[in-house]
Amino acid sequence: MKLSTVAQKSLEKQKKLAEHESPWQIAHEQVQKEQKAAAQEDSTEIVARKIVEATGSHLDRERKKKAGRAVHYTFGTLMGVVYAVSAELLPEVTTGAGAAFGTLLFLSADEVAVPAFQLSGPPTATPGFDHLQHWAAHVVYGGIARDGSQPDNTLDVKGAN
Repeated sequence: MKLSTVAQKSLEKQKKLAEHESPWQIAHEQVQKEQKAAAQEDSTEIVARKIVEATGSHLDRERKKKAGRAVHYTFGTLMGVVYAVSAELLPEVTTGAGAAFGTLLFLSADEVAVPAFQLSGPPTATPGFDHLQHWAAHVVYGGIARDGSQPDNTLDVKGAN
């Protein structure tokens, strides 16, 4: 995703240069955008902060980033378990080698639950390209969840059978 973000920034810069905006102004605006983005909490950091605040404690910026990652990985692990159990009960869940599950997870979590719980702005506030990136990441996750849940899908590290 970082590579596509770099490409997107490059395209924006080229467009602004074509519109005769000064290179200094372009760089200044980009730094401001990056600082603003770094200062904003993402949805997992908000969840982590709220959990810690419920205990009467506080997280500094670095610990909040780490706690946010822990929330993200915990949720991902839980969804992997949901996938494995669902696949056992309803084999249709595995449709598209996990792509259907990844898409459902993207729609229900990213597009509905996160905004509904006010952990982000509305989906309309996010650029379309970002939606596509997030959806693609969830489709890949669904494929990995599918592969990881297959009992016959063992990794032969030594290469011998």
